[in-house]
Amino acid sequence: MDEQDRIAVSSAPPAGGTTPGVDHEESDINIRLVLWILAGSVVFAVVVHLALGGIFQLFKRQEERKKQEVQTRVTGETRHAPLVPLLQPFPYKNSQGQSESPLDHTPVSDMQKLARQHQEQIGSYGWVDEQAGVVRIPIDRAQHLLVERMKRNRATMSGGADGGAQTADPAAVTPASPPEVPSRPAAQVPQ
Repeated sequence: MDEQDRIAVSSAPPAGGTTPGVDHEESDINIRLVLWILAGSVVFAVVVHLALGGIFQLFKRQEERKKQEVQTRVTGETRHAPLVPLLQPFPYKNSQGQSESPLDHTPVSDMQKLARQHQEQIGSYGWVDEQAGVVRIPIDRAQHLLVERMKRNRATMSGGADGGAQTADPAAVTPASPPEVPSRPAAQVPQ
């Protein structure tokens, strides 16, 4: 007997019809368990859909109630708008009680007014703190004085006109004297 015949004879089932060590499932799946899981899933889906539908109807009724309510309540009292830049033109009364046009107080006109005030402040003399003696000078004059002070300090630090490498002691350099300020400025003093 050759090798192939021996393999064919050994793989054939024995005469009793069962192969030792080979088995099959004794039972199928539990149909009852599968049906309970399927029924539970259907019930859960129905409950979720009903709950969502109820919440939707609740929100819908609340929104309809809001639409039916009066949105504004008019009172007899006069309210004054704050004196700050507003996003939309809004008529209001000034500090003297006079009505002002809403077109005078738009964000653009408020910004233009603020820019004019700023330009007036940086271009004029005025008191910042009169008790402390702090004054404001025009920006052009301040820049000119700063350049002069820097030139004097540079000349002092470099040792004079010879341009030598020697440097003076920084503590020995005297700061430039402040400019003379009039006792009362001619320009309007900011409040």
